[in-house]
Amino acid sequence: MENKFIVNSFESITNPLGDIYKIINHNSKNYIGFQELYITSIKKNKIKAWKNHLLMQSNLIVIKGKVKFVFVINDNNFETITISELDHQYLTIFPKTIFGFQCIDSPVSKIMNFSNLLHDKNESINYDIQKYKYDW
Repeated sequence: MENKFIVNSFESITNPLGDIYKIINHNSKNYIGFQELYITSIKKNKIKAWKNHLLMQSNLIVIKGKVKFVFVINDNNFETITISELDHQYLTIFPKTIFGFQCIDSPVSKIMNFSNLLHDKNESINYDIQKYKYDW
């Protein structure tokens, strides 16, 4: 089975005035170009599901809070990964991967997406949350 997503670590540089986090650059393994950088927020216990980008590769970084990401492997199988702002990790999500996410900590979590395409509502498919029977 091909990978639907990869968990990547990123470098942190300790500085007494405030740390520096080097997330991704043109030499990074999963870098395939840059078109847009945006932040989405999600309220505690709320769910945003299900999304399927047909062409876009997303690099998702939790910059505030803690988020559970759920990936549809097939109609009855799922894979999950939880990432917080403290983990120094980000997710690379490949095109044609169905996923959703839920804020599981703090009043609001924020996720930054460093993507290879500009947002285009015709580039993705949004499925009703009831389409896949995941027990959030």
